[in-house]
Amino acid sequence: MDADIVLFAYGGVAPETVDSLMAEFASIPPDVQVNFTRVSNDALISRSRSTVLSRFLAAGRDVCFMVDHDLSWRQGDLVATCLKAHELGALVAGLYSKRAFGQGVSSASQHLDNFVVGADEVREAVYLAAGFLAIPRRAVLRIVNELGHDKADPDMRVRQALWGAQNEPMYDFFRPVTVKSRIAEGYEYLSEDWAYSERAIVAGVPRFIYALPHLTHHGGYGFTVADGVRVKETT
Repeated sequence: MDADIVLFAYGGVAPETVDSLMAEFASIPPDVQVNFTRVSNDALISRSRSTVLSRFLAAGRDVCFMVDHDLSWRQGDLVATCLKAHELGALVAGLYSKRAFGQGVSSASQHLDNFVVGADEVREAVYLAAGFLAIPRRAVLRIVNELGHDKADPDMRVRQALWGAQNEPMYDFFRPVTVKSRIAEGYEYLSEDWAYSERAIVAGVPRFIYALPHLTHHGGYGFTVADGVRVKETT
């Protein structure tokens, strides 16, 4: 397997993310080739992700792996997720919490009952967060073939556009869109990664959450004097 590993460093990169990447690169299996890049020069994340995936498609590699600047994982989890996506020909993501208390996870699935982190199993998903996401070449090609033409739904269609000083062509895979919600009542404005999942649904590309990765989502917390002096609660 030949994989692109792309770090989206549009915010300050967490020290734990650096540690996880260094550990991962130290344990790459001999039959896996990786090409590492860092993206940090574009504040528009939908365009950044679309550009990365378009470059991946042009390069002809097997799997594109996107990892955000504030996640950490166990050694080997990243490559294992790439291999699972390559095996299934599907979008495969690790599951992680939102950076908030009690607000759930960043992907959407109706099949998370008895979900055990660390189990070597996949669960069907509706929408996948792109913070720890493996996209196989077969999935990208299917979306282009199904949605890259004039007869496709205009909201779902992927088009080639130019951007930057070099007029680089890229498909707008991650363009946000408003659709009738698949998980709630009414319409929903989808973020760039959920919009890509929606296009995958329309194109017939399967999407899975992989239970194996142990992911931690890192974020700042503002400690007050009261936080500093209060006694830790025990049960």
